[in-house]
Amino acid sequence: MQRLIGRADTEHCIKKIGGKLDELFHLDLLGYEALAFYIYSNASNWHADINRALWAGASDPDVLTFAQVLDEALLKLPALKGEAGTVYRGLNVSDIEAFSQAYVEGSEIVFPAFTSAAYKESAAFGGNVLFIIRANSARSVWYLAAHFHEEEALLPTGCRFRVVSTAQRGQRMVIVLQELGSR
Repeated sequence: MQRLIGRADTEHCIKKIGGKLDELFHLDLLGYEALAFYIYSNASNWHADINRALWAGASDPDVLTFAQVLDEALLKLPALKGEAGTVYRGLNVSDIEAFSQAYVEGSEIVFPAFTSAAYKESAAFGGNVLFIIRANSARSVWYLAAHFHEEEALLPTGCRFRVVSTAQRGQRMVIVLQELGSR
């Protein structure tokens, strides 16, 4: 972790989760897995750096190790099922025309990075794109996040989706995705 976020931030985050990395933290999660959730969700914006690297095809062993730890920790949590599995993600893109070309109805896409989403459309981040994701692998992580009031759901890396539909709603492009498979 120190190579990824620096010594001072690592020490601060370890203190926040109680400092016992190899012991049970909550349910089946170990301290180092709780640390991964905390680092991913804290205000230092490490999630943006990690996801940017994963979208770019990361080869940095520290990023890949972090992603593996967080993925394995996610799999220890119950997946959101049924209606609760529909989550919402807002995104702002500079060229919506070019962006929309990758989201053709019926096509399959892969999100190589983690995907943060909200339980309610009204709680999704703003932007000119709204993903409505019918997820099979989303996990509720709000109670493990640094900012637990956000009621966040998180999908693991490498999720595959089928584009169900796209539509323009005012200034916003709405893309409905169905996750293929589950983890």
